Amino acid sequence: MSKICYDITTYEASLDSLSRLTNRSGNDIKNYIILNGQNYSVSNFLEEFTIDKDQLLEKDIWLTSLHVTTNNDNCASLKKHGLLNLQEAVLLNTPLNYYLKEHNITFDLERKIVQHNNKIYDISKEFSGFSYDKKERALDFIVFKLFEDYQLNGFFSYDNVLTYGGYVNRRPEFLYNLAELLNLPNLEYDWVKNNRCYVIKFIAPINDYTDWNFINKSELKYLDQNQIELKKREWIITETLSNIYNGFFHRTVKKSYSYIHPNKIIPYSNFIEVYTDNEYLKTYGYEKD
Repeated sequence: MSKICYDITTYEASLDSLSRLTNRSGNDIKNYIILNGQNYSVSNFLEEFTIDKDQLLEKDIWLTSLHVTTNNDNCASLKKHGLLNLQEAVLLNTPLNYYLKEHNITFDLERKIVQHNNKIYDISKEFSGFSYDKKERALDFIVFKLFEDYQLNGFFSYDNVLTYGGYVNRRPEFLYNLAELLNLPNLEYDWVKNNRCYVIKFIAPINDYTDWNFINKSELKYLDQNQIELKKREWIITETLSNIYNGFFHRTVKKSYSYIHPNKIIPYSNFIEVYTDNEYLKTYGYEKD
């Protein structure tokens, strides 16, 4: 099975990736989009190019993602540990872990507590939704992000990832919720002053991404593994066709998010590029806001 590095971060990359996956020329794929406009679909595309669905399983697909992060060690910890999930980021020797300790904040995830100075906060509650009470909502977010949504997130494609909501280009979003819970407003602001933004372009096997990245969770239980693998590839082709359409007609790409399995890390060897924020903007052709 031949390996294919599949990149849809830009219009050009999307066109090239689909061409290599299907062994069809980029010009033919572009003409398909021009002729069909918004009426493209996976089934129609495969029929038009006489591609059997099972052929999509013949290549080992590695998907490219972009991840926005901040640190104060010139990415030294990323070179050592790779990209980590949130649980590992607060426990291992990372800039986030050191920063929390500097502010006398420690996490014990086995006991499900967070301690600030001499005060202990219980984070063992079962997440069941977000409260309307500000303090309770902050606790809900901490519980949710540490135990439900702690996987590594990124972007398959997005128009300027630095503009994504949550200000992840300035500080870990988690710090905002922690600052609210502990009533430490400077917790996030001090981080912003002393850390630099980077955009990591990385690659990972398709199966390192969660199945629900590609398929609705409610549908997964009714599918066998072969059906799941086919639907993943159909989803990827749909996203790619969308980027080719939007790139050709509107010079934009779709907002497409990536979610790595919680038990997976992205080793430094899987990094394709490490950009500063300015390098990213220049490489991808975005004006600095």
